[in-house]
Amino acid sequence: MEKSQKEYYLNEQMKAIQKELGDLDNASNEIEELEKQKKNRNAKRGK
Repeated sequence: MEKSQKEYYLNEQMKAIQKELGDLDNASNEIEELEKQKKNRNAKRGK
């Protein structure tokens, strides 16, 4: 499995778990922030 596919799969699982826990709003903000950080790291690496 490609790394990006694995990350997507794990993020989707995390969203489902957090939704069940009733913490989706905070989680989505955290996920968005982590995705921004990932994009910034990838941009610095030239990907």
